[in-house]
Amino acid sequence: MKYSVTTKWDGERVKELGKKVVGKSSFEIGLIVEGHAKLLVNNVTGRLAASITTQSKDDGTLPEAKALASDIIDKPKAEGETLVGTPVDYAPDVEFGTAPHTIRIKDAKVLSNGEVFFGEEVHHPGTNANPFLRVALASTQGQSATIVTKIVDGKSKEYFKDYIK
Repeated sequence: MKYSVTTKWDGERVKELGKKVVGKSSFEIGLIVEGHAKLLVNNVTGRLAASITTQSKDDGTLPEAKALASDIIDKPKAEGETLVGTPVDYAPDVEFGTAPHTIRIKDAKVLSNGEVFFGEEVHHPGTNANPFLRVALASTQGQSATIVTKIVDGKSKEYFKDYIK
């Protein structure tokens, strides 16, 4: 089978396909980061893992059943940008750990976990970091080139199909 290639350059179409490659690659990588983060997070109640989502300007994932309906991060405004994370207020404490700190009563007369009464304040020793998002991102770096290459290959075929006869 013989092929002939026409030599026509469509710069605007190439830019459009380039933006699609960046957006799709970014989102695909984000989905892998999301999956790894859910596996790595310290899953006490399941809410934190269930609340991790991936959002791009045009696409996104939803929180899972154990999350609250409000547990969703905002979509980015920029083309080609993808965010992976969770809006759960204690997520940074899990990711980075906490320093020793004092917990004081707010609306109750004493602090209690339901079984033990601690008094009016507790000197908490802090918690160790359990980095799940940073580790998940680092673990996908080796896969990123493969994902981008696969998407570029598909978009290249889409572009050149009109020029190869």
